[in-house]
Amino acid sequence: MEFFSDVPEGQERTVLNEHTLYFYEGWIYDLWFDKLTVKPEVMAAILDTVSLGEPKPNPTTLPYEIGELPQGYDAAVTAEGNIRIDNLQGKVGFVTSYPIPEGVYDPNDGAYLWLEDVGVPDLEDPNLYVAGVFSWKESNSCSLTVEDDAQNPTVKRTHYFQVAGNTLYDFWLDDLAVDEVTRSAIQKAVVYQEPVMQQPGTASESEMSEEEIAFAKAQAVMMGLQDVPALIQTECRYQNTPEKDYIETFCYDS
Repeated sequence: MEFFSDVPEGQERTVLNEHTLYFYEGWIYDLWFDKLTVKPEVMAAILDTVSLGEPKPNPTTLPYEIGELPQGYDAAVTAEGNIRIDNLQGKVGFVTSYPIPEGVYDPNDGAYLWLEDVGVPDLEDPNLYVAGVFSWKESNSCSLTVEDDAQNPTVKRTHYFQVAGNTLYDFWLDDLAVDEVTRSAIQKAVVYQEPVMQQPGTASESEMSEEEIAFAKAQAVMMGLQDVPALIQTECRYQNTPEKDYIETFCYDS
């Protein structure tokens, strides 16, 4: 597809862009060239090296990384920035977030009744009830199952909640659409990454020193590795003097 400036005959165009568009799972991916500055053979060579792989959900949209899902399942980011998990029959899982109203979250509430005040549709639906609360691993995460009141439930979903700051993150699976083995595999593939929260009053990057910026970046990496065994080596330099170089090794075990 070409876009170009409309100029009188005899005058040179100032805009001549060629777009190559890829469509996948509701998203359009756009690779374009300025044909006034890029030679045709260069364009052709670049296009020969470009292929649309299997796009993964944008990790900056929600603090989740999607690993390898079971065969026949895939994940896609919706237009609203949520993550949808599908098989050939349709949606079987979803990841979204809800703002927590001020003063609602209560980590000491053993019944977790505060979840009803966040606005999660399944917890507001009078036709559904909480069938069980499971495995609160720590004060800011839990899982619970909701289902209808039928003898053989027609609705049964398990929600895996995470709290970060004033946000509730909700990853749920349709228990009636996936068997136990598949559900376990999807759970392992959908990995929550604790977002790095900027504290009130924290200086913006433009106001931070080089050391503060480096520390913030390192902290973000370590937050992502907090549940993964890791071996990290850092090469330290002092005024670019080779004989002053040394290496520090840190070992982390989850």
